[in-house]
Amino acid sequence: MDKLLKKLLDAGTLRKDQCCVVETEHWLRGESIPTLLLEFGFVSRQQLSLVSDEVSTSVFVLDEIIPDIAAIQKIDEQTARKLRAVPLCIDKANNAATVALPFSSHVLDQDKIRRQFANGCRLKFVQLCESDFAQLLDKCYGFSLSVDSILDELNELAHQSEIEGESYQVPIVRLIDAFLHDAVLQQASDLHFCPEQMHLQVRVRLDGVLSDMRCVHIRFWQAMLVRLKILANMDIAETRFPQDGQFSKRINGERIDFRASSFPVRNAENVVLRILDRRSGVRSLQQLSLQPQHQQQLAQFAHKPAGLLVVCGPTGMGKTTTLYALIHELNHVELNIMTLEDPIEFAIPGIRQTRVSSHGKLSFAEGVKSVLRQDPDVLLIGEIRDSDSCDMAIRAAMSGHRVFTSLHAADNISAIERLLELGASAHALASVLTGVVSQRLLRRFCHSCNGSPAGCDHCSYSGFKRRVAILEMLGVSLTMKQMI
Repeated sequence: MDKLLKKLLDAGTLRKDQCCVVETEHWLRGESIPTLLLEFGFVSRQQLSLVSDEVSTSVFVLDEIIPDIAAIQKIDEQTARKLRAVPLCIDKANNAATVALPFSSHVLDQDKIRRQFANGCRLKFVQLCESDFAQLLDKCYGFSLSVDSILDELNELAHQSEIEGESYQVPIVRLIDAFLHDAVLQQASDLHFCPEQMHLQVRVRLDGVLSDMRCVHIRFWQAMLVRLKILANMDIAETRFPQDGQFSKRINGERIDFRASSFPVRNAENVVLRILDRRSGVRSLQQLSLQPQHQQQLAQFAHKPAGLLVVCGPTGMGKTTTLYALIHELNHVELNIMTLEDPIEFAIPGIRQTRVSSHGKLSFAEGVKSVLRQDPDVLLIGEIRDSDSCDMAIRAAMSGHRVFTSLHAADNISAIERLLELGASAHALASVLTGVVSQRLLRRFCHSCNGSPAGCDHCSYSGFKRRVAILEMLGVSLTMKQMI
């Protein structure tokens, strides 16, 4: 049995049946045991840190790894091949690093590797089979990895056929990986590939604002588009209709999910990737950095035994994040929590999540009808979009369930008016509505440069870094019910 699992068992943090599940999945998927424990929700990060060793060992999948230039520069190629070690990522904030080793490595080799890093740097070793490790060495040290050097390599190639393919020797594969790596490193929420007449504009959305990342010649876009479609399991032959897909990559030691969308535009296809970083995915109410009175009132809304809670605001204002925080507050074994979403943003252990679609057989309205037969205590409806979904949300709340949902409306009063416009009975709405939350996200000044107009490297020279939510809370009192 793995030493980490044994420690958790001895501490009473993990049950024997949970341990068996983790071990089975570890051998089936090759995923690390700490990652699986967190993914399944069996332990928290705090519980894991209390029992984990300074150096832990896990298994990585080669195809998922995107090399990190900053990490690779810590050990030169000659030393890496001599020590048989490849640095995968550097965590400057926690003074830690992740290093890949072959299964045949010895404990003494790990001591030699430690000397390559600064004193006090905590190392985590991950293992690959011999053939995969040899490929990783070539992948990290055998090719150009920065966007500039890859573009120079592409410009030297005369024929399109030489830049297509799925091997890491092909520069297009490395170019896409480099764009993904840079976007995640900048903490972008979206990555846009926008074809123009003679060039491809690559843009990232940082703190809600789009900014230019790179400009690439249009002749490379077709090969890049094929690569993106292959990654996202899209039909590479279909160019006339929109397509959706998704894929995962391991960047800076963390698994990052990408949701892809292609859309036909004039003489080309536009592609947008939504970046879903699991590290910042599902947050608790305490992690939303809200005002204390707002956090307390949201918790009160969440713990009401029945009724409808509506979160409203424009697109991209964090409504889903707030809804996830609400169900995270209630995620206990005593409650059956179910969701209907389009799409599912993050997988949450212990919660039954279902994807619905207005174009498919299972719409929000049909989904609510069916899910009520699953004996839910709490129901999250991703969005009220039409009269049918509005009617079913109110019916679910009237039947004694806690229902959380989102709505596109400018403010709290507009949200009530919008529900009435969608056909909600004023009497029924007044009886079930427990609260309305309207929210916006405001950009914060960068702490490193104090919001200087010139900005700094930390904030990509914008003067802003991260965003904070501001909320307008409306608790539905008896007087408000009478007014509705």
